[in-house]
Amino acid sequence: MVRGQLLSLPDLLMKRRVRHVVTENQRTLTAANRLRDGERDLRFLGELMLESHLSLMADFEVTIPQLDHTVNAALRGGAWGARMTGGGFGGSVICLVNRENREAMCDEIRFQAHQRGYNEPRFYSAVPSRGAHRVG
Repeated sequence: MVRGQLLSLPDLLMKRRVRHVVTENQRTLTAANRLRDGERDLRFLGELMLESHLSLMADFEVTIPQLDHTVNAALRGGAWGARMTGGGFGGSVICLVNRENREAMCDEIRFQAHQRGYNEPRFYSAVPSRGAHRVG
């Protein structure tokens, strides 16, 4: 969708929703292209993740305060980026963080959750690996 088409949408809510979809698609293409081109410094993915979260919060309006605070705590704790995932109006936060900052990030998220009276967060680590492929 080109900018002129976005401007011609009938109401502000629809414009914001469409803007999220269009910019999310662009972020995905940017990430795929940079990875295909051999980009080794993955901090750019963190920036794209944060842009995505902010768009989910402002344009798509599917985040909740607990997720927004968790994203902010993750960034304060050393994450390169973070965003909500797993469905709107709740879900989880996925963070991109290097090994050296993982514990500090988790500690900051835990501390901030406790300060706000949120449930104790659970953490799961995932290590990048080869994508799905046919075996044999």
